[in-house]
This record gives sequence, C-alpha cells and structure tokens, in this order.
Amino acid sequence: MIHFCGHGEGDDGLVLENENRQKQLVSSKSLADLFKLFTNDVECVVLNACYSKVQAEAIHQHINCVIGMNKGIGDKAAIEFSTGFYDALANGRNYQDSFDFGCNAINLKSIPESQTPQIKIRDVSKSLIDSNLINTKSKKTSIPQNIFSSNTDNFVGRERELEHLHQQLQRNHEVVITAVEGMGGVGKTELAIQYSLLHKHWNYTNGCSEKNIPMCSELQTRILKTANKAFLKPH
Repeated sequence: MIHFCGHGEGDDGLVLENENRQKQLVSSKSLADLFKLFTNDVECVVLNACYSKVQAEAIHQHINCVIGMNKGIGDKAAIEFSTGFYDALANGRNYQDSFDFGCNAINLKSIPESQTPQIKIRDVSKSLIDSNLINTKSKKTSIPQNIFSSNTDNFVGRERELEHLHQQLQRNHEVVITAVEGMGGVGKTELAIQYSLLHKHWNYTNGCSEKNIPMCSELQTRILKTANKAFLKPH
C-alpha cells in the first residue's frame, strides 16, 4: 500500500522535493517505470494530490488499484476521503467498496468534491485485510504475562500476608505501589510470585489487569522514585 499526499501538476507530473529541498517534478513515465518493479509487492497506490489522474492511469499499468484526482482537491475533501477510505479498509472491505466509502465521506460533510477522486482497478474483490480475520466483538485483548515460574508445589503459612497484600492493592481511586520487604532468603520473591499467580485474572480497579488497562502516565516515575527512596540509597 502506497499513499502519496502532496501536489500534482497534471501532465507535468507529481511535485516532490530533491536533496536541496527544491521542487522537482516526477513524470508519469518515471512513476510507472518505478512501480513496474513492485508489481508483486504493491496492491494499491493512492495519489491524494491535485490533477494526479494522469499519473494514476500510468501506474495502473502495473498495479491492481490506483486512485488519483481528476482536478484540484481541497484539503478538507482530501482528509475526509482518506479517513473514509482507510476506515473501510481497516474493517476488511475491498478496495472498490473502500473507495466508495471515501467518496461518501466527502458527501456527508457537504463538500462538493465527491467526484474528484477516481479509481482504476482490475480485481475489485481484493482487500488490504482479510475480513475473516476481523472479529472485534469476540476478540479478547490481554496483557502478556511474565510471571516467574514457581518451584513450590504447596505454598502454605503465608495466607495472612497474601490477604494483607491483596487488601493493599485494592485501594480505590489511586494507583498503589506496594513493596515486600524482609531479610534475604525469607521468601519475598516466592510470596510475590504466589500472589501474582493467585490473582492474575483479578479486575484491579485502578491497575493493569486483563479486564482493565488504564493509562497511568506517572506510574513508572512513581515506581522508580519509591524504589530509589526505599531500597537504592547507598549504605
């Protein structure tokens, strides 16, 4: 998928920028020759630029679907078209349907430019994404688990500590940072592992779980500050 957003000058070509940051026109033939090299790699090219229909027709010799503009197009119309087009593609619609959605998006905004985009396509059934892979209603998003494995078959004697830790992490309306302290070898790591395994599917009101993933922009900073204050001071 290739998307060009910029300026076009009809038969003179598309306007690009050279290494000196100066305007450089690229001819239709040059573009066609370029895309000929990517016939098996590119399915669709969108030239979201004024007067780019000429280039679209040239590129279409080698690419299944190419979209260009038959005259000047305003910024608002270009944005609405792209939004409708890519929203439809992302939902598994084929290129032709997605093109129609893009034109309709221009109409819905009462912009009189819905006839400006033009499509050249051979296989109308092709799409960017396989619609069979899209099922947002049944798809479940979960947090990848990186809990250490435990070598303990029967963890007993720490029920009160597990419950206390659970209560600490269930405070409402705040992000909680809880540390397990103790001498070396008393089982701090094992306690944390056992708690994580016991409650890995729990719905934490203000934390990260499979059911609730809030955006906590200060969480990492708070964790580092807490660790620095409690454990990383030089002795």
